[in-house]
Amino acid sequence: MHPVLFKIFSVEARSYYVLWASALLVFVLWTRSRAIKKYGMDDSDAISVLVWVYAAAILGSILGSMAEKIPLIISGKEPLKIIMRGGLSSGPGLLCAGLAGIYKLRQFNCGVGIFADAASIPFSAMLALGRNGCYLEGCCTGIGVHCAVRPWWGVHFPADAVNFYRYPSQISETIAAFAIMLLLLVIERLAERRMPERQCALLFPVFLILYGFYRLIFDFFRESERYSAFNSGHVLAAAAIILGVLWLLRSFRTLSGSNC
Repeated sequence: MHPVLFKIFSVEARSYYVLWASALLVFVLWTRSRAIKKYGMDDSDAISVLVWVYAAAILGSILGSMAEKIPLIISGKEPLKIIMRGGLSSGPGLLCAGLAGIYKLRQFNCGVGIFADAASIPFSAMLALGRNGCYLEGCCTGIGVHCAVRPWWGVHFPADAVNFYRYPSQISETIAAFAIMLLLLVIERLAERRMPERQCALLFPVFLILYGFYRLIFDFFRESERYSAFNSGHVLAAAAIILGVLWLLRSFRTLSGSNC
């Protein structure tokens, strides 16, 4: 739609990278603020954990994107150099960020649950902002149909054929992430009133469940990854739902005040 925001001489500022970088910055700054002010985490510990989470998210996203292209390289459908092209893969990035965060939190003897809750609302905001970069770039597109008259939900990208309209998967994920963020804010406010000394995660398990269900359902309306014949999003979504349910059940059993 608008892949280049601006250009200085021969250097392009692409919408995808600018918006996702901005979204990651919002996530880091907001999570740090929430972890310190709302959940009583030490400033230096919070910064150290976030640096690891940020670096792991970028590395995991890049490696995940590369891994999705391997089947086509092995089959000979694409050359080896294709592995260096493309954007980032959110699922592997989230997985690596989570593992890195758990590792550093355990080192500092900090509660994984409270940090996860501190990060849950900023993470929803990051998705809501970052997916607009996907929309402007024209990646992560939805499936489409040929229609003489444009359907009310249809989006036409410049590279699409005439009268071909797509389901706006990027915009729908932005709306879903924003709605989840608002719901988490409400849950957090209620939890602060009823369980002010809570040490167990409530927000992040709910996020995993809701976002997992969104991806599990709406990835069927999303075009398969351009470099892979399979959609790994469904597997990751199912895993997120299972983890979220188990985590939430564990939190309900430990709300007496024991650390989770």
